[in-house]
Amino acid sequence: LSTNLEADKISYVESNSINKLSPYRLHSKDLGDVTEAEAFGVSGVKNVYRKVISDGTYIYYLPYTDSAGTSISTIQRVPVGNFSEAAIEELDLAVVDPNLVKGMDIGYATPYLYIVTETGYLVRVSTVDFTATGVTYVQLPNNIIGYALDISKTTIFIVGHINWFEYLLAVQISNLIQSAINYIYLGNNGAVGLCKLDLKEEYLYFTWLNQTFVYSGLTRIKATYTLLGVQEFLDLSAIGVGEKFNSLIITKDYIYLGATINYMIRIDINNFTTSAELLDLSSFSSLYNSFSTNYDDTFIYQLQHGGLNLHLLQHRDFSTDLIL
Repeated sequence: LSTNLEADKISYVESNSINKLSPYRLHSKDLGDVTEAEAFGVSGVKNVYRKVISDGTYIYYLPYTDSAGTSISTIQRVPVGNFSEAAIEELDLAVVDPNLVKGMDIGYATPYLYIVTETGYLVRVSTVDFTATGVTYVQLPNNIIGYALDISKTTIFIVGHINWFEYLLAVQISNLIQSAINYIYLGNNGAVGLCKLDLKEEYLYFTWLNQTFVYSGLTRIKATYTLLGVQEFLDLSAIGVGEKFNSLIITKDYIYLGATINYMIRIDINNFTTSAELLDLSSFSSLYNSFSTNYDDTFIYQLQHGGLNLHLLQHRDFSTDLIL
């Protein structure tokens, strides 16, 4: 097996705003030619970044706080074809409204970025008019705080909470007003963590965090604006998983969850409630901490925190035998 993942082909830019964040060549989604990767806490960064996403022309960085814990409202972008400090552009959302700080998650649907904030807002940013005049926003109903989202061709799906009572929201892309936001109560047995649509945009999947702050399950629901589908729950504690999950990706056939320490889980989409497989990665590190996971047609890419290693796992062989 061979890949082009070589150290001399990794580059980074360094400035007051962006410090040592590398570009990624990862899976393209159906919504435009979108590539996306998550970036968290690289040693030496001045901002804590929640996520990195690309529209194919620019790479966008969503900061949360700076290293002192101060809320950040500025989005940065850098051209894909000119990855340099001189090319960095910034947009301060607080110029539009001082409440638009601490971005939790970001998604893309041509030609807009959509951001949920810890302050309870959904923000839409034009990638064509990357200025304050290209920003619109809506406050989520009932003071719900959104912290993860994914976007279909017509609908923005958001998971959030009110004092850790969990909600799922659906917002029509064509009607970004509060009165048109649908939402349902999910319960208070834990907290929802990650959410992701499958490639057919048929189901929305989200992970659950139980009251001891360990992810213990995965739920899916039909991805409709009405949110009237039956919720199917997969109890992952039944296979002995005692870690949180930092990453959730969905391929054509499988769902992959990257655990905080030592494990990856694979679930067959067509046998959702009975097919969870556990892969122990502790042979690579006693503290194998998955930070981010993505894929292409051949490999699952997993970025490991603590040493910042990038591991490749083949789709066809869910075992440690063929990990690079």
